Amino acid sequence: STQSTWGVDGVVSSECGLKGKPEPDIFITAARNMGHGPERTIVFEDAVSGVQAGRNGHFVLVVGLAREDNEKELLENGATVAMSDWGQHTVEDLDQWCKKQ
Repeated sequence: STQSTWGVDGVVSSECGLKGKPEPDIFITAARNMGHGPERTIVFEDAVSGVQAGRNGHFVLVVGLAREDNEKELLENGATVAMSDWGQHTVEDLDQWCKKQ
């Protein structure tokens, strides 16, 4: 499988006329720019509005990064999984979480 990253920041999204989070426009555009749809894209987000955008866009997996000890809040708002430290996990973990969806 191919792994890549491509982002759309607030400036680019504004210039493109994309709606902000919690609308999924930014993530869907980034996924399409990588040649994929939401069903083949994982969203990593540390904000409630970001996990809501991932959920609203029907992405295969939404990983909530709880930088403010807010794992429960991220899960309640759309994260498939939430954690305070991604460094404890692997690509194999992502694969397993995706298979559960």
